[in-house]
Parts: sequence; structure tokens; C-alpha cells
Amino acid sequence: MKPLKLMRLPHWLAASMQAGVTAATWGQVALARRHSVAVPNRAAAAATLAAYHPAPTMAATASESAAPRRDRLAKATCDVSVIVSCYNSETTIAACVGSVLNQPFTGKLELIVVDDGSTDGSREVLAQKRDPRLRVLVQPNAGAGASRNRGLDAARGRYLLFVDADDRLAPAALQVLWDTAKAERLDLVDGRFRQFAGQHSVVWRNHHRTLSDAAGVLRPGISGFVTGRLYRRELWRDVRFPTQYWFEDTCVIFLVLPRVRRYRQLDQVVYHYRDNPGGLSKVITGQPRALDTLYLTMALCEQARAQGVDLARLRPVAIWQLTRFAVERLAGLAEPMQAAAFATAATFVQHTPELTAVGPHDGWFVRRATAALVAGDLAAWQRLGRGWALRDKIGLRG
Repeated sequence: MKPLKLMRLPHWLAASMQAGVTAATWGQVALARRHSVAVPNRAAAAATLAAYHPAPTMAATASESAAPRRDRLAKATCDVSVIVSCYNSETTIAACVGSVLNQPFTGKLELIVVDDGSTDGSREVLAQKRDPRLRVLVQPNAGAGASRNRGLDAARGRYLLFVDADDRLAPAALQVLWDTAKAERLDLVDGRFRQFAGQHSVVWRNHHRTLSDAAGVLRPGISGFVTGRLYRRELWRDVRFPTQYWFEDTCVIFLVLPRVRRYRQLDQVVYHYRDNPGGLSKVITGQPRALDTLYLTMALCEQARAQGVDLARLRPVAIWQLTRFAVERLAGLAEPMQAAAFATAATFVQHTPELTAVGPHDGWFVRRATAALVAGDLAAWQRLGRGWALRDKIGLRG
């Protein structure tokens, strides 16, 4: 009788077992659907999505893109510009502003707070802050992307840093980030961040010490957060946040990170992120605009190509966005809608040669998710998306 041959577990699954993920939890993640859902053809999928939530027009996207336009960044006259988008944040904006202005920073700092049409007492709280380093800009409500763009247009720092109005910079973080960036001539520097809710908190980190492999291909699992990172201002030349979509931070992965040549991740906590129960990640379930995760990824691939980025460098992160995040964010939609979204993503990948050519250093999930999209295998795509989300969450701890 032949001995039983044991299957080698993928490293992410072994790690999940070591991390104490219960069998019940893993069973829920890996469970396949009990009935099949038909995958529509390209035309039927497009019609289904258009009737539910049509994609923003490319004309609107192009007006925000880098197609030939001048660099709208103001002339650099200080060392660091911190940009805060504020909307109805009267209970948190004082702590946010204080965490920036109270930094023991030896450089020249400006803090730009863009009030995005707040209807609460945010503006009154800001009016009480008397500090020459603080500039408050007011605009009609247009969303986080538009208010960050307003801050970018006004920024005069050689380095830029974004903070959300309900978050805080960690004490002394700005000096450490700035010193490191200068000493090592970095394009981008960040560190760990602490997620907090009341008295409870947990520390998270990026999966990778580097953003890309030796061939310059971006790694899936890199942080897509715009906040808590110090950017050399030139990274934002001709780049602005899309204002027509949810998940506007995704532009950092596709338009900013490909320009980074020198990057470092610090071991210390530099940013305190509030676990907001009203945040987008908590309220997207079942919302039509969850489809923006699909539309925006495809639009950003095209925009990156227009800026001269080789899409082969973005292939793993594009597959990551179109699988791990798409499955998670679309889970609350009706099954026919999910099938139509999958058909649209699969068609996009199948007709984009740079996204189908699996590379020699691609990981387990990238290879199998690419295969599922190319083959039009909806069930496999959904299983992989759930498993990938779990793997990511385990890898971020610490």
C-alpha cells in the first residue's frame, strides 16, 4: 500500500493556522456556493451594471488625469505640508490638528485644512486655533478627493503628508519621517500605524519592506493608504485624486507608487488610525457604488498607461484589486450583479495582455486569480478573493 502523500500548505494558510484562525472561520472563508450562478456575456454584463450603477464617464476621469497639463503644485517654500480633509468632524478635528501642530518639528511646517462644506461646528473649532502655520480653506461639499486636491494645489512643502480629520499623527512622527527622508534621499517613507477604538488598539504594518521586486513589479499587499506617509512632492506632479468614484485612495497605488525609486518603512508607529463605524469600509455593503472598486481599477490602469507606466509593473496589484477587494466589497450585492461585475473584470483582464502574462515571481494568489479571470471561473474567483482577504489581514498584524 502506497503511503499517503501530504499536500503542502500554501505559506499564507500555514500562517493563518499559526495565528490561531479557527476552523469555523476558515470554513466560512473557503466555502463554495451551493448553487451555480451563470456568468453573463460581455454585453449582458455591461447592460446589467449600467442599469444598476453606470461607470463615471471617461470624460470626467480625463479632466482629473495627467493628460497634458502643467504641475499645479505651488512653489515650494517650506519643508513639509500636512493636508487634512475635513467634513463634519467637530468632535475629532481639534485632536487631529493638535497632533500635527504639537509635533516637536525643527523644519518649516504648514498645515492645510480643507473644510469640505461642513454643516456642523467644524469651522468654529478650527477658528479657535491660532497658529500661523495653520491655513483653513473652505469649499462647498465635493468629497474627500476634491478637498485633498484643493490641499495639493495649495501645498508649498517639499514633502507632503496627508492626515484624515478623525485620525492623529503619532507623537514625534513628523521629525522622524522628515529626518529619514532627507538623510536617505527617499521618495517615500512610512511606518506602522495604530488602529484605535476607544481604549482598545492594534498595531498594523505593511506586508513588504519594499514596494516592488527586482524587476520593478509592484507587490500585492503594499499599502494603498494615502495617509500617514511622507511623499516627495514630485511624486504628485500631474496626479490628482479622482472625484467621481468611491475608493479614491486607490490612485496612490497606480499613479504614485510606480514613480517611487527610494522607499523605506520604519518599525515605529507613525500614525493613529481611528476605527470609524461610519467609515466607507463599514457602510459599502449592498451599496450600488461598491461597483466603483471595479470601475476605478480599470480606469486607473488606462490612466497609468497614458502616463507611460508599463502595465506589466502593475499586473499583480491590478489582479489583487480586481479579486481580493472586488470580492470583498461586492459581497453585499445580488448574485447576478456580482456575476456581471466578474464578467466585466474578466473581460478587461482577457483583453489587456500585460495583465495575463504571469511573472516568475508571482505568488500563489496572483497566479490562481489570474487563471480564474482568464478562464471566466466565477466560483474560483470568489473563493480566492475571500482567502486573499484573510491572508492580507493576518499579514498586516504587528
